[in-house]
Amino acid sequence: MCAELLVKFDIFTTVDTMMLLSKGSIVFNGPAKEMVNYFTSLGYPCPEHMNPCDYYIDLTTVDNTSPEREDRSLAVVQRLHEAFKSKQEEHTVVDLNKQEAIDTDVLKGPARWSKVLFDTLQGKRVTEDDTLQNLIDAMERQRASPGLVIQFFILFRRFIRVTLDDYLALLTHVIQALLMSLLLGLAYISLKLDQVSIRDWFGVMFMMSVMYPYMVILGLIGTCK
Repeated sequence: MCAELLVKFDIFTTVDTMMLLSKGSIVFNGPAKEMVNYFTSLGYPCPEHMNPCDYYIDLTTVDNTSPEREDRSLAVVQRLHEAFKSKQEEHTVVDLNKQEAIDTDVLKGPARWSKVLFDTLQGKRVTEDDTLQNLIDAMERQRASPGLVIQFFILFRRFIRVTLDDYLALLTHVIQALLMSLLLGLAYISLKLDQVSIRDWFGVMFMMSVMYPYMVILGLIGTCK
């Protein structure tokens, strides 16, 4: 079961996974039945006869009613953030004695792994210089998000594909641009480069700066309908 709202106590036991966020960061993410024990281990047990969701959501909320309460709640939230981050880092440690359970499909892409990590997954001997930290660093690099250039390229390629799929709309925009450019060119075909034509040049620049954005806005309005 998945819910994106405050869970009542009578259905709390039916929730499979619970995620709590505070100030944009995760303070808990895991089985709902383990949430109370997790916060209790951090020194925040849930009082008796109280909904755990109500209590822990209130605990992870920054209280802005007074500067003192805000400082206390921020300190609690910061501690919860650090505790969850430490827990996640512990889960990234690779247990070399249990690598036999890894699916062999992972080994089909050695280019995506460092040589040390790939050799370890195949059960080969790791030298003394190839420490566990090297393995962890290799996995962290694999999980690193792509850079801005790669993100832009992927989104731009997706935009081109989506645009080309709707070739009729693309053709319509091209024809509109050509016709409007032709009309604008014919209207100002006799424009000269002298002091008398300065105001006319202002008109040309205004039409060029307004005409195409206006067409884009009309297209967006038509899409929203």
